[in-house]
Amino acid sequence: VTSIINHLEPGTAYEVGAILITNDGNFNDQDIIYGQYNTTCKQPKTTDYNVKLVSGIKSLNITWDTIQSSRYECDVTEYVLTLNSKDIETQEIFSCPGSDLYLNDLLPGIEYKIQLTGKTMNGLLESSPVYSAFPLMKQNDAEITNISTVITNEKIKVFWNILTSNQQIDTINGPLTFTVKYKLTRVLSCSLKEIENEWTSLTIVNGTSFEIFDTVPNAQYTIRIFVGNDDSEIRSQNIVYAFTPLSRPETKPILDIDHPIYVSNNSVYVKCNVDQKECSKLNGFFSKFYFVLKDQDKMILRKNETKENNIYIDNLKSNTFYELNVFIKTNYGLNTEYFLAINFKTKNESKIIFNQESQKRLIFLGVRVTV
Repeated sequence: VTSIINHLEPGTAYEVGAILITNDGNFNDQDIIYGQYNTTCKQPKTTDYNVKLVSGIKSLNITWDTIQSSRYECDVTEYVLTLNSKDIETQEIFSCPGSDLYLNDLLPGIEYKIQLTGKTMNGLLESSPVYSAFPLMKQNDAEITNISTVITNEKIKVFWNILTSNQQIDTINGPLTFTVKYKLTRVLSCSLKEIENEWTSLTIVNGTSFEIFDTVPNAQYTIRIFVGNDDSEIRSQNIVYAFTPLSRPETKPILDIDHPIYVSNNSVYVKCNVDQKECSKLNGFFSKFYFVLKDQDKMILRKNETKENNIYIDNLKSNTFYELNVFIKTNYGLNTEYFLAINFKTKNESKIIFNQESQKRLIFLGVRVTV
């Protein structure tokens, strides 16, 4: 016997049983045998889940749009959500009948990948794109590690990493605040002693780098970095020292005030010093004084260098104008833009006075110093 049942719902399970009625009117209603049959359906064509992710403290709230099946399409019975992270090498699968899922106790700051797939009686549908999310972290969830510096073009670039739950993370999804303090500790061009200096303080929000500009060459900086604004407990891993490289000197010699210039008919004597008030501009360690002697036409007559601060030049012509330029030379080199210029005229040989007292009175005749 064949019977056709019409107008059934697609993709639906039905139980079908047959009742046998005999000629005497009896029937088998007590022992009917049922069979389960499923009507067929088509997989839904639309798979736009419209997934939305909201990060919370150590949590993710995931919502999506349910797929509305049209006539003859299969109903979506559940949604399979896959959660994984390469940082912790784990994967979890959740089965959800509705349109949302809340996940907690996740690792803060770790990148999680989420993908959603609908499921019908005929199997899995096309999956959604892969989404990324970072559970938020609290201040006490983060720990600073691997502080490093890069020094270029008179600035110090400082970088650090974040450790949370013993996992190093590269992306911060805060709010997370860092306090950076730094100061100039030593200027080695002046002394090896530590100098008294105030800390400069900066606040960095959701970042892991900053820059110190206009640094002093040949100097040491101390840098502290900590989470939040509590620096009551500074650990060694929160401190880094940066040593700036040498550079050309940006200062010039000064005349020794106790030993003025002496000019005779055929020589000149000059005593120079390094200005200790400008020692930070040496940008290196003092090495020598370098001097250049020129005539009034700017022709170079003589050049030399000396470790002493006394410069004596003889065999000059009498009654002649000269220019003496004195430079500071360090272990890095010298800077031709910074020099002490001394213009002088040797005395007339026929008017040399040998009286000592008179000589002292005439000592500055014909001498001009450019500072």
